[in-house]
Amino acid sequence: MEKANKQFFRAIKVICEKDMKIYYTKPPVLIFGFIFPVFLFFNFSISILPLLLGMVTGTFCFSSLGVLLASPSTTAPSNVMMLSSLVRFPLIFISGIFVPLEELKGAGRVISYFSPITYLVDILKFSFRQKNSNPLILNLVILFGFTGIFLFLAHKFHKRNLMRGL
Repeated sequence: MEKANKQFFRAIKVICEKDMKIYYTKPPVLIFGFIFPVFLFFNFSISILPLLLGMVTGTFCFSSLGVLLASPSTTAPSNVMMLSSLVRFPLIFISGIFVPLEELKGAGRVISYFSPITYLVDILKFSFRQKNSNPLILNLVILFGFTGIFLFLAHKFHKRNLMRGL
């Protein structure tokens, strides 16, 4: 048993080393993975801490949204993808990515505050020293709130589906 474990972990190590040699030493990876971000960093004055906080918080938030959207039980993955697209695309267009929030009027602006992408975009604007709509801490708290809501609802849906036996 011990010998099998050693061989298994050695195989994982060999595969990882091979993949790193094959993929990470290629010119496109070096240019777009290492050199381009360095030039971007020096070209703009970026606040690193808010950028990292926003990226981590946004990652958790949108991962939990993905778990929520995948929670309905179905036999066809296309149903989940259709639901996912139906939710995600409107969120993108009302979030302030394409049209700044200041230019949205009336119901569009009110609806934009129900999109978690709005708060992530605001954090990114803050980290690039652009004009943002809300304070940084409020954006982070709201993203954490969305994360909690998405996880709670996903848990309820998954639990209900397990109780049904689906």
